[in-house]
Amino acid sequence: TILNRGESYFDSLSMLILLLLAGRYLQYRQQRRADAAVELLFNLVPSTVHVMRDGLIVDLPGEALEQGDLVEVRTGELIPGDGHVASGSTSIDQALLTGESRAVPVKEGDSVFAGSMNQLSVIQVRINAVGSDTRVGRLMELVERGTSEKPNAMRFADGIGRWFVPGVCIASLVTFLFWVRSDLSSAIDNSISMLIVTCPCVLGLATPLTMAVSIGQLARRNVLVKSAAALERLAGIKTI
Repeated sequence: TILNRGESYFDSLSMLILLLLAGRYLQYRQQRRADAAVELLFNLVPSTVHVMRDGLIVDLPGEALEQGDLVEVRTGELIPGDGHVASGSTSIDQALLTGESRAVPVKEGDSVFAGSMNQLSVIQVRINAVGSDTRVGRLMELVERGTSEKPNAMRFADGIGRWFVPGVCIASLVTFLFWVRSDLSSAIDNSISMLIVTCPCVLGLATPLTMAVSIGQLARRNVLVKSAAALERLAGIKTI
């Protein structure tokens, strides 16, 4: 363009930028989907709880629940905190915590945990722990902490990226110096081609996109992934 000779293929440059932006958009969208799916798993306690106050049952928001409260858990409702059954007997689904889909019978004095679902009859539960102090709360903290950690593959890609870009620039310069002895136009074309074909964007896109998609898909199937590094280690497992 500067020399005003030959063809200037701006369509190729535009397509390259378009593809890079499309890749970034896909990564961002999948990351948002994964975050949204994981967020759904944080809604494991009911928004409204039936608390016994002065002999009467009062409906309160879940955030108002306190340690020591006596709550009524009706059929089909989630247990709002860790505690023990104060009265009544029923069966509860603890699949989220144990992975076991078979209902567990509980009676007066037995321990129950937040996130479990009451299946058969009304029970009263004395709350011993709420929020992040519950078993499911600690589990969510592990998930939150794990999703913020970079797996080895991403750290490896970042490490390569620091050396890759200067290396590509040097290789492009060497290419230019090699070809410029015969033809300036060919030297420019070949050096720019070197920059384009060695574009390192795949290093920054492929691994984060794969991890985000995997964690999001698993979250939608109620599978909690402690960290992306766990997915890496899973690939090497030979026996279950």
